[in-house]
Amino acid sequence: MLLLLPLLWLVHTSMAGRMEVLYSWSQVDFTFPSSALREVYLAGGHFIPKHNVIIDVDVWGGYQGIDRKIFVTMPKFKPGEPVTLATVTNKRRNHTTLLHPYPDWSWHQGDCDGITSVFRTRVDKCGRLWVLDSGMVDIFVDSRRQCPPQILVFDLYTDNLVKRYRFPKSLLEDDSLLITIALDSRQEDCSDTVAYVTDVTSYKLLVYDSATDKSWKVSSNLFYPYPLHGDFHINGVDFDLMDGLFALAVGPLRNNGDRTLYFHSLASVHESWVLTSVVRNHSAFQEDPGASPRSFHVFQETRDSQSAAQDMTDSGVLLYSLVEQNAIGCWNSHLPFRKQNLDIIAKDDYTLQFQSGLKVYGNHIWTLSSRLQNYIVDGVPEGEINYRINVGRVSDLLRHTRCDVRLRPTELPTFVYPSQTSLRP
Repeated sequence: MLLLLPLLWLVHTSMAGRMEVLYSWSQVDFTFPSSALREVYLAGGHFIPKHNVIIDVDVWGGYQGIDRKIFVTMPKFKPGEPVTLATVTNKRRNHTTLLHPYPDWSWHQGDCDGITSVFRTRVDKCGRLWVLDSGMVDIFVDSRRQCPPQILVFDLYTDNLVKRYRFPKSLLEDDSLLITIALDSRQEDCSDTVAYVTDVTSYKLLVYDSATDKSWKVSSNLFYPYPLHGDFHINGVDFDLMDGLFALAVGPLRNNGDRTLYFHSLASVHESWVLTSVVRNHSAFQEDPGASPRSFHVFQETRDSQSAAQDMTDSGVLLYSLVEQNAIGCWNSHLPFRKQNLDIIAKDDYTLQFQSGLKVYGNHIWTLSSRLQNYIVDGVPEGEINYRINVGRVSDLLRHTRCDVRLRPTELPTFVYPSQTSLRP
């Protein structure tokens, strides 16, 4: 219920039908324990500001006296990145908003008992931060696994670690790269939480059941990149990126106790889906990750652009970034996935470039625009704003669009999936 309360502290930053830039950076800087230590990091190449790139955002608090925390992630793409998970502070150095390592500097010392390299996080309804640590470093130059990939769960009221789970080697390939996590909880105390994790390079879905502390992998041809959509063209920058299973979104709980897991590859313009009852069935995939190929489906119609991050509102509206359009798209999942039911709720060729992070929190959408296209081609402008946290009120952005659920019956309709043909990449 807390997540449904209005976030009053955003009243002055969100305007109807617009995304507002809440924070922005040209380059990243941190709250080093001292100026002298910062100089040591710079001199030794342990901190190279232009190598640090922010790609995800998450938020918690801001209501009932709970201080707001905004989290950002910086995967270890290149040498010189001392911190991979941080909170946004109100401190500044040379007009730059400083980031503070989360939960503190001791977790970012390069040992496997700490945090190694994080792409994305997820806050659950019980006030816990789920951190997906890929364990991979120097990903864009000489990728190597420094530590086993793991899930770390922090209690946000105390910032203490409450759970750690390391994925077994049997679920991984040599080049496995775990980048996105989505959560599925059915109990009020979140004791039954199941985490869905994407392996973007091995084209697998990993499923972790926190109640049993077990994990397994799931395969589908729909997790692969689509070769015809591996070319990207963003604000005059062209690059190729054949990333597979990338984004996840968990649909609302339905009357039969099931949910739908929506997913897509980055190199794709398709959206696909599978019932969570299928992928949560450990025994079905224990011996064969590809045991249920006909349970995975793809919608026949497509988006106009590749999509990176996505999330779903409590009312069942899918929100997703459109990377070549510098826009946020939407689809009301209670309607067929067709062109006439898709819409754009925000677009800005300057502030919404490559939204690599997107979260729905209460009635607000948060995105992280990283201008990642420049980083990929090694051309990040040093004198320009490169990273932005954008915030908008969902109800305002959806108003009078094809995704406006207020134009539909308030009671969730019975959802009948159309007949699908599984397209092969």
